[in-house]
Amino acid sequence: MKNTVCIQHDGKDITDKQLVSTFRELWKESGRRIKDIKNVNLYFVPSSEKCYWTADTVEGEETGEFQI
Repeated sequence: MKNTVCIQHDGKDITDKQLVSTFRELWKESGRRIKDIKNVNLYFVPSSEKCYWTADTVEGEETGEFQI
């Protein structure tokens, strides 16, 4: 089964795939490798248009955020 989660807020749409894709791009731009991530959790806050994340990596737990 394939699925997509779409969040609509204040006339804007964003999907779960867009959030994951943005996270992956920013992660790679910072010089890190995707394969170093064991698990990632994304928390999107529509009112602030920010996505907060936690990642379990080979180096330990990391956290961050990015603007949508």
